[in-house]
Amino acid sequence: MLSFKTKFVVVSFFACASFVFAYGAHADTVIFNVDPAYHWQRSERVTATEQYTGLRARWYVSDQYWYGLGPGGRTALLSDIQNLAGEFDWVIYPRLRDIFGSENTPGVDGDSKITILLTRIGEDAGGYLREQDAFLKEKISTSNEREMINLNVLYIGKQRAKSFLAHEFQHLITLNQKMIRHGVPEEVWLNEFRSEIAATILGYDNLDVYEGSNLEARVNVFRREPSDAILDWENKIKDYASINLFGQYVLDHYGRSVIAHMIRTDKAGIESFNDALAFFGFSETFSDVYTNWTIASVVNDCSVEPVNTYCYKNPALRGFRVKFGPPDAAGKIIASKEATRDWRADWNRFEAFLKPERPADHVFRLDFNAPATSNFRVPYVVYDRDGLVKDVKEIMLKDGDGVFFVEDFGFLISEVVIIPSNQSQLKGTQGNAPHVIFLMTATTVPAVSVDYVDEQNVSEVSERTALSMAPVAIIEQATQLPDLPDGSLIRAEGDYKVYITKGPYKRWIQSAEIFEFYGHLNFAVVNVLPKETVALYKDAWLVRAAGDSKVYEINGDGTRHWLDISAAEFSASGRLWDMVSVINSAEIAWYKEGASVK
Repeated sequence: MLSFKTKFVVVSFFACASFVFAYGAHADTVIFNVDPAYHWQRSERVTATEQYTGLRARWYVSDQYWYGLGPGGRTALLSDIQNLAGEFDWVIYPRLRDIFGSENTPGVDGDSKITILLTRIGEDAGGYLREQDAFLKEKISTSNEREMINLNVLYIGKQRAKSFLAHEFQHLITLNQKMIRHGVPEEVWLNEFRSEIAATILGYDNLDVYEGSNLEARVNVFRREPSDAILDWENKIKDYASINLFGQYVLDHYGRSVIAHMIRTDKAGIESFNDALAFFGFSETFSDVYTNWTIASVVNDCSVEPVNTYCYKNPALRGFRVKFGPPDAAGKIIASKEATRDWRADWNRFEAFLKPERPADHVFRLDFNAPATSNFRVPYVVYDRDGLVKDVKEIMLKDGDGVFFVEDFGFLISEVVIIPSNQSQLKGTQGNAPHVIFLMTATTVPAVSVDYVDEQNVSEVSERTALSMAPVAIIEQATQLPDLPDGSLIRAEGDYKVYITKGPYKRWIQSAEIFEFYGHLNFAVVNVLPKETVALYKDAWLVRAAGDSKVYEINGDGTRHWLDISAAEFSASGRLWDMVSVINSAEIAWYKEGASVK
């Protein structure tokens, strides 16, 4: 089954006054099939007439639009078409063919010239390609039987038109190189990756023409929405922004030859990406390149070790970095549970209030927890008190869990940025990638002078964290409850839920805010147990406030329900008094009052 793709694309270009042929006296009028999702009136067909014939393309304009213009408007439009046709004939067409290969020529229609149809498309779209047009009607009845590009007539004559055209022409080349020659449909994200970078290769995104360029438009979108799953193509503006910035990084560090090699093989997606890297002798994999790009997008400094790794080299992107908004939370302990998709970077900044002297709790600790079946990579960037990058490192994870420490937080260190991305998915999707949950828990803890290196951490910490209980540890699977005192904090491997124990019972701590209500509770002292061991503890959900005899039942939605029943009814219900935990007034007030249980 053939895969037919249209796309949402915003591009950039300038006017050029180079043209070859004027339009002929015997204009050809054709009824074209178009994609109603893009046509401004949701039409399935438009009538268009060939208004100009260039060296490499026939330029058709929708009759509805053409005859809606006055004589002066038609003259201006024809001039813009001639300028763009000259740019296509002498720059876009020969240079992209030289890099990526040729389109199918003379093609299904036997004509060496491609067809470019100018119609009115939705304002946010610059153009699209219907892959079915490259096949005979006997195979696909809605085919236009042409090597054909659709462009938005509203952008003709504007700066971004050249990038539009280059973007769509690369798609036409990919259709031939992958589907027609090898019978392999390219994954959408990688096809768009090449189309987005085509304008940059042609010089349309250089520093001297950056203002108003396609690259500037993509950067502006990326600044607003940097987190996007680049393999899960949803055909949104943010998809194009993310894949463009990723493409800029790849072009800067690996060159156009690597990008071009991906199109010339019978492989697709990540497989073709890795094949191209290996072919040119690079030791990195797609995972490495992607992870380094996520770091470069916040660091963007070629002097940071390893030199020339965490930066963009296009002068137009000098100074570009992911921007952070105001803090979402503040406190001694910050816990963040997030749902993400594969190959989506999440940039998280933890800032310190700088002090003139080293504070007692100067060790920053971050615990990262994700399902054991996940495949996260979690680099982090450490900044000194002047805001300069001090270190770039990566958490070493075991079954989805890891921890790292940074000394002098709030004294010599001003902030830490963590960039987790799950990388399990190896094939592109189109808006249906599954979500995975991860938990980050950050805190600051005091330290005493003992050399210590956490086995899950790549960075050394020269002082051991001073804890009232054992630090995070993996306890071997047991068939009986572990020897932990009441009030211990536990969590199952691969699960984000933290419980507090009382005898054979465990009670879920539903929010990091609850930790703030108790001076002795700390995420830094959570014991990580095998799932089977945690399951040995029975769930308890009964509490009462200190000094109050009222017993409440706590639900998982953060509500409390007074048990308005007698002691006899309590026992008859199967509830046990040992299940009741005594909590302070702050925690009892945290739960919302729900209906009483009678």
